[in-house]
Amino acid sequence: MLDVLTSTSNSRPDVKRTLDILIDAWWEWCISHLIHLAFTEAFGTSIDPNNNKNVDVRYFFQRIMKVIEAVNKSKYLQGAFKETMLELLETYLKLLNLP
Repeated sequence: MLDVLTSTSNSRPDVKRTLDILIDAWWEWCISHLIHLAFTEAFGTSIDPNNNKNVDVRYFFQRIMKVIEAVNKSKYLQGAFKETMLELLETYLKLLNLP
């Protein structure tokens, strides 16, 4: 017997069927996935460039990702970024290079 109280996931039919019918567990939206979908809808962006509804926002996010990648790859930029953060915010938060 498998005991699952609840689980979070996206709304793919196979996942919902497994949780709702086969395991008989409550199913809830994954908060991270829900937030991602809300931002995708709000900004009109899409992973597929052909489905993108907001070219300016897509370009903006691409530029941000390139800057983060450049900082993370350069010891000089990492040092300057860390020094500036500590000076201005008195804390250091590493930039994550996530899509």
